[in-house]
Amino acid sequence: MAFALDEYRSRGNILVRKAFWTDASCSKSKSGIAVVWKTNPSCLFSAWEIRGYRVLHSLDSTNAELLAILQALEIAAEHIIKSYDTPFVVAIFSDSARALAEIRGSSRNGIGISNPLIQQINQQSWILSSRGIETHLHCSPGHVGIPGNDLADRVAKRAAKG
Repeated sequence: MAFALDEYRSRGNILVRKAFWTDASCSKSKSGIAVVWKTNPSCLFSAWEIRGYRVLHSLDSTNAELLAILQALEIAAEHIIKSYDTPFVVAIFSDSARALAEIRGSSRNGIGISNPLIQQINQQSWILSSRGIETHLHCSPGHVGIPGNDLADRVAKRAAKG
């Protein structure tokens, strides 16, 4: 938890690190995902960029969380391509330990990855890596007052409702 709070409070150089918080919300046949990040990470009171997406097909919570992580990687790549300010690290925070464990497990053996979301996450990470950008995935405890995680949670719930 301390690491996630430090990331939120960080006033480090935007050229070094860009942090994204992700979350998913699933209930019955409705799912929503969210990605949020600070517009200007070097400023503590910077505005937040917010993206919420309604998922049009049924997903379990782990796959919805994986989809949110994939979306964060795609947003990161999009911003890096459009910007001259290339970070050295893209940090993604998720409160889904299970989704992160599935990604890490696939990275270790790398052979026969059957989940297409994990395949796409690995591909997006490779694209960033080929541009000299490291991808760091972190578990952020949910519902404990971490602003990025709490905001992503609210946005995902709103997106699921449509």
